[in-house]
Amino acid sequence: MIEKRITSEEKNMNIEITQDENSPGSLTIKATNNICNIVEMKIAIGEDIDLAYFENNGEEISINAGKEVTTNYTVDENCTINVYIKDEQGYTYMYSKQIIGVEEPEPVPNEPPEITLTQNADNLKQIDVRVIDKDSYIDEVKWAKGSQNVEYFATNGTRIGQGSVGSSVNTHFNITETGIYTVYAKDEDGNEVVKEINITNIEEPEEPEKDTTPPEISGVENQKVYNKSVTPSISDENLKSITLTKDGTKIETYKNGDALEDDGKYILTAIDETGNQSTVEFIIDKTAPEINISQQNTDNQNVAVSINVEDNLTFIDKVKIAEGEQNIDYFENNGQELDIENNSKTVNTSINISKNGIYTVFAKDRAGNSKIQTFEVTTITDEPEPEPEPEPDDDTITSSEYQIDIDSNYISKITPETNLTEFKNNISTEIGYKVVNISGEEIQDSDLIGTGYKLITDTNKEYTLIVTGDLNGDGNVTLVDLSRLKKFYLGIITLQEDYEKAGDANYDNQVSIVDISIMKKVFIGIIKL
Repeated sequence: MIEKRITSEEKNMNIEITQDENSPGSLTIKATNNICNIVEMKIAIGEDIDLAYFENNGEEISINAGKEVTTNYTVDENCTINVYIKDEQGYTYMYSKQIIGVEEPEPVPNEPPEITLTQNADNLKQIDVRVIDKDSYIDEVKWAKGSQNVEYFATNGTRIGQGSVGSSVNTHFNITETGIYTVYAKDEDGNEVVKEINITNIEEPEEPEKDTTPPEISGVENQKVYNKSVTPSISDENLKSITLTKDGTKIETYKNGDALEDDGKYILTAIDETGNQSTVEFIIDKTAPEINISQQNTDNQNVAVSINVEDNLTFIDKVKIAEGEQNIDYFENNGQELDIENNSKTVNTSINISKNGIYTVFAKDRAGNSKIQTFEVTTITDEPEPEPEPEPDDDTITSSEYQIDIDSNYISKITPETNLTEFKNNISTEIGYKVVNISGEEIQDSDLIGTGYKLITDTNKEYTLIVTGDLNGDGNVTLVDLSRLKKFYLGIITLQEDYEKAGDANYDNQVSIVDISIMKKVFIGIIKL
C-alpha cells in the first residue's frame, strides 16, 4: 500500500530567506505549511546538499510548532544556506539560497602546515603522514597517487586524519603499488601545501585486518549528567544493533539520532557485525530538587528550622540560606552554605534562627537544576541585639566592574584587551598583590590580561582571572577563540575549566549557541563586551 497526501494546492510547504539590508549576515527564515504544523527545522551550509543529507545531519533549530514558523539565523561569510523542514505528518521540504554581501574578516596571515612523509618500516604498503601547523588548527589532509598540485585537491584526493583535531595530525594511508604519491594539507586559515614521496618497493598484499574498532557514540558522554535534552549519534560502517534502556526498560521505538528529552537513567549500547561493542551510561535530569521546611521553637529567642531536600535522579550538590526574599541568581555568590551529606539524593540539614523575618532556602543538584523556597519566622518574642558586622579581611578584593567569586577564587567578566593598568583601576584592596601569566611570570602595566592569569596577594591568596571570550589566554577575541568555542559546543573538543568559563559570553553558566552568536558579533565589531 502507498500512502500519499492529496491536496488541490500545487505547493503546500514553502520557505523564504530574507537578508537584513544593514547587516547582510543576519537572516530571517520564514517557513509555512498550508495543511499541518511544521515540527522540525534544520540548517546546513554548503553546496550539493539534498533532503537525504538532513536525515542524520544539519544544525537543529529550536522552533514552536505551527503552520507558520519564523526564526533568525546569522552567517559570517558568503555561502549557500540550505533550510529543511518536516511537518507532523512526516512530509519534508528543502530550500537553498546563495547568501552574498557578507563582509568577511581579513584572514590572519601565517605559514602553511608542514608535511612529513615516511614509508612504514614494518608495513611497506603504509605511508605514515605527520602534519604540523605552528599558527592554526589543521582543517583537511588528503592524498592522491601521482605528482599533483594544490589545485588538483580542490575536488580530488582521498581525505585522511578526520578523527584528529588540533595543530598536529598523525595519520597514514595504504597503497598497493609503487610510484609517486602526493599529500595535501590545509589549515583553518586557508593556507595550503603539498608534498610528494616516491615509493620504489612494497611487499605482497596482506590479509585484511579484522575490524577491532567499536562503534563511535557522540552527543553524550559516559557517566555524565545533563539538565537538557540530548541527541546521541552512533557511527560505524558495519553497525548491527542499537539498544537503549531508560530506568531499566528497553525503548523499543528508539532510532539512531533521536532526541532524548525525558528525565531518567539511560544506557545506550551499540554493536557492530564483528561483535565490537560501545556502551554509554548517562542521566537526563531537568527537574529541580524539592524543598520541605519545618520550624520548631526551642525558646522565646530561637527557632530550629529543619530543611529536607530531595532529588529524583541526581545527588544534592548545595543547600544555602539567606535572610530576606532572594532570587536564584543571588545565591551564585551569596548566602550561607549549610552542611549536607555528600553523594546523597536526600539530605536533611538544620539551622538555628534568632530573628523574626523572611528567609530564602536555595538548593541545587549535581545536574545544575536550582530551586528556592521562602519561609517566615514570626514566633520569636525576645530578639537579641544584632551583632556588629565583622571587619573585612585584610586581603578582601572588591570591584564594581568585575565579578569576584570568593568561594572558588575567580575574578571574571573582564573585557577583552584589558591591560594591567586598567585592571588595577577597576579593583579595590588594602593589600599588595601581583598578576602573573600562565607561566608564572609577573606581567607589566601595559601587558594584556589573559584567561588563566593569576592575581596573587601578599598573603599568598590566588584568584584566577577570566577574560570573556578569550579561550586561549592571549587577552583578545580572535578567530581561534571562535573556532574553539564552536568545536566545544559541538562536542568535538574539551576545554579547561578556565576557558569554558571564558566562553560563557552571556554569563548564564553554560555554553550555548547564544554565546557563539555573541562571540561572532564581538569579533566582527558589531558589539563590545
